[in-house]
Amino acid sequence: MKIINQIKAGAKLAPAYLVVLYYIFFILDIVTTYLATPDLKYEGNWLVRYLNFNWGQFILLYFAIVLVVTFGLLVALSYVNRFYSSIVSTPREFIANSKLLLSFIFIGCFYSHVINLGFIVINNLISYIFLFHKSSCIFNFSNWYVFNQKYFLIYIQTIPIVIGYFIAYQKVRRVKMQLN
Repeated sequence: MKIINQIKAGAKLAPAYLVVLYYIFFILDIVTTYLATPDLKYEGNWLVRYLNFNWGQFILLYFAIVLVVTFGLLVALSYVNRFYSSIVSTPREFIANSKLLLSFIFIGCFYSHVINLGFIVINNLISYIFLFHKSSCIFNFSNWYVFNQKYFLIYIQTIPIVIGYFIAYQKVRRVKMQLN
C-alpha cells in the first residue's frame, strides 16, 4: 500500500506527460534556435555568446541542463514520496526541513523550466520570422516584438519562475492533503 501512495504522490507532483513535454520543448528549442540563428550570433544565452560556443557545445550544454533538471526532479520526487507525511503547508516549515526545501526548489525549477522552454520556442519562432520572413503576415508584430523586447523581457523571464514555483508549492501541499 505504501508504494501505491508513493506512485500517486509522484504522479500528482509531476505527471509523466509533463516530463515528455519537457523533452519535446527541449528538442523544439534546439530546432527553433537553429532556425532563428544558425550561427548562434543572436543566441539569447549570454554564456553561449560569451564563450563563443559552437553547435556541438551548445547542444551539450542544453542537454546537460535538461538532464540535471530531470535528475533533480526525480530525486526530489523520491524524497517527497518517501516523506509525504512530513510535508508541511507553511513557508516557515518548508524552510525548516532542508531536504524538503531542496526538493521543492528542484520541483519548482522543473516547472519553471518547462514554462520557460515553451516561451523560448515561441520567442525563437518570432525571431525567425523577423530575420528571414519579411513577407509574413505577422512580420509587423515580430518587428515590434524584437525592437521592444528589451522593455519587457525581464518580466517574461521572471513570470515562468514565479508560476513554476507557485505550481510546485501548490502541488506539494496538495499531495499531503490527498494522501493523509
